[in-house]
Amino acid sequence: MIVHADPSIVSDNTGDVIISYYVKNELRKMFPNDHIVSVPTQTMTISRRLNRLLSNARAIVVGGSNLLSGRYPRIRQWANMSMFAPHREKVHLVGCGWHSYEKRSLPFNGVLLRSALGKHGLHSVRDAYTKSKLAANGIPSWNTGCPTMWGLSGEYPSKSEDSVGRIILTLTHYRKDVARDKALISYIRSLGKEIYFWPQSPQDTLYLKELVGNDAAIRVIGEPVSSVEEIADGSAIYIGTRLHGAIHLLNRSVPVFVAAIDNRAMEIGRDTGLPLIDISNLPVGFPSGAGTHISVPQEEIAAWKRAVQERIDG
Repeated sequence: MIVHADPSIVSDNTGDVIISYYVKNELRKMFPNDHIVSVPTQTMTISRRLNRLLSNARAIVVGGSNLLSGRYPRIRQWANMSMFAPHREKVHLVGCGWHSYEKRSLPFNGVLLRSALGKHGLHSVRDAYTKSKLAANGIPSWNTGCPTMWGLSGEYPSKSEDSVGRIILTLTHYRKDVARDKALISYIRSLGKEIYFWPQSPQDTLYLKELVGNDAAIRVIGEPVSSVEEIADGSAIYIGTRLHGAIHLLNRSVPVFVAAIDNRAMEIGRDTGLPLIDISNLPVGFPSGAGTHISVPQEEIAAWKRAVQERIDG
C-alpha cells in the first residue's frame, strides 16, 4: 500500500484537484501493483485510523501543492504535519512548492520540517526556490518541476490571432487586487474574442461579479475540470491567474498565458519557460507564444522516480 497525502481532500480549490489527478497518475505508473490510499493534508485530522494507514504503508508520498513553509504553525497548508513525524523515514515529497516568498522563517521551523521529512526522505520539489529553502533547512531534494507538467513534450501550441475564437479567463479570489484584475479583464476584452470565465472556487465567481457585475459578455462556466474541457477546442487560448488550471489546459494543447501574481507562477515560469504575462505591464495586442519551448527536467524526474522505487521495492 502507498499512501498519498492529498491536498485536494477537503479543499474547494480546483487547482488542488488538478494537482492530485496528475500525482495519482504518476503513482499508479510507479507502483502498478499497490493500492493507492489518499489521506488529507489540509485538515487537522488526527486519528487512530490515519495513524494505522501511515504505519502500514510501504511509502507515504506527499504531493503536491505549495504546502511547505517557513511559517509553521501560522501557515497550515500541511495542517496535520505532526501526524507524519513518527513515519518520517518513509515520507517522500513529490512536486511540492513553498507557500510564498519569505524573508525569514519562524524559530524552530526547520525542526518541524525535519521532524516530518526526516534525514533519508527522497524529496521532489517543483521549483528552484523551494529546493533552496529545503536545502537551507538541511533537507536535500530534486527539482523535478510540478507533476502536472511531467507529460509535456516541450512543444508549445502557439496560435495566430485569426485562429483564436475564445479566451478562457481565470481569477484568484484569495489574492485580490481590484485595479490589477480589472485591468486584466479590460485587456482581454480588447482582444475582441468570446470570453469564458472558469471559476476554481465558489469565491472566484463572487469576485468576478464584484469586478464586472452581471456582464453577459463574460460567460461563466462550471468549476469542474470537465466544464472547461468542453470548451477547450482548437480555437481557445487561456489567459488568467490560476496556475494549475493553465497547465492542465496546456496538457490539452491549449496555448496558455499565466498572469503571474505570486511565487508559484514566477518560479515555475523561470524554471520551465511557461509563458507568463507581466500583470503590472500588460502587453499591447494579442499575446504571442511563438518560439516558446517548455523545459521539463526529465533527468531529474527519472532520477527521483528511480531512487524512490529502489528504496521501496528494494
